[in-house]
Amino acid sequence: MARLDEVNRLQKIAGILKENLGDAADYSEAAFNLDKFMPEDETITMEYFNLKDMGDVEQLVGFLEQEADMEVLDRYMPEGGTLEGFAEYLINN
Repeated sequence: MARLDEVNRLQKIAGILKENLGDAADYSEAAFNLDKFMPEDETITMEYFNLKDMGDVEQLVGFLEQEADMEVLDRYMPEGGTLEGFAEYLINN
């Protein structure tokens, strides 16, 4: 019975950690390679930085979906990564 209690306790801790840590994927490589999948256009670059500064994940996701070369971006995304997680990473870093 003590072993079952320990398993339940560990599962509860894991759930709390997952909830508080959110998306744990490492998006640093994708962020470092923005120039590989984003167009070299001053207007688009300014719009990207404006959206990033606003901190709106949904708008940044929409912008990436519209402007990024998604095939190339997918090469740099971490396994299990999401566009929402990547947008959040960009905003926070």
